[in-house]
Amino acid sequence: MRLKGTERLVLKASALVAAIGLALICAFAVVDHADDYASANAARAHAQTPTIKALATATVLPPTPTRTPTPIPTPTPSAMPTRLVIPNIDVDAPVVEVGQRLEDSALVWETADHAVGHYVGTAMPGQKGNIFLAGHIRHPTEGNVFARLPEIPELLDRGVRVTATLYTADGTYEYVAVRAYVVEPTRTDVMAPTSDAILTLMTCVPDWVFDHRLIIICRPPLRLAPPAS
Repeated sequence: MRLKGTERLVLKASALVAAIGLALICAFAVVDHADDYASANAARAHAQTPTIKALATATVLPPTPTRTPTPIPTPTPSAMPTRLVIPNIDVDAPVVEVGQRLEDSALVWETADHAVGHYVGTAMPGQKGNIFLAGHIRHPTEGNVFARLPEIPELLDRGVRVTATLYTADGTYEYVAVRAYVVEPTRTDVMAPTSDAILTLMTCVPDWVFDHRLIIICRPPLRLAPPAS
């Protein structure tokens, strides 16, 4: 049956709304895989649900912050991050550019295959703004580059200094984790531009359930001014 023009517009609008609602499904691709993987998910869901309570300081759900958009300069190839190292949780992984693609007439976010994804349009190392990186906690074909990211809230709670270093062709940029919290998948504001320099890391939690997003906020280390002569 042929759809009228108005009906086609309604269908396209519905697809777009659905795409926006799913914008932050970083490890989301699990849904598309074989029944045996889905069965394993269901079997572990009840046992793993308390994991979200074990995320210590990450369990605080903050209100949606008000952020002032900051124009992001057009990046040069040498400014793009190519590698992320977090020694505290044994992360040493390549960073690749990811964005959106058209799938079944709807826009969906891409995910990185055995790598950390840097989302196109977010800031670059050394810039003011929000550098947004995401990785899988577990994926049957794309790896688990952020499998140990949920350990960071506990480390912060114990006062451990957690560093994240980004490598580019121009040099290295160090950031220090300062905050961790868990949000619903609809909280797209975690990707919003900021007026200061931050690095945002994201993965899906709890493992095997994937119904929330763990957010780690990192900032450049404080530089102490030299003493006055």
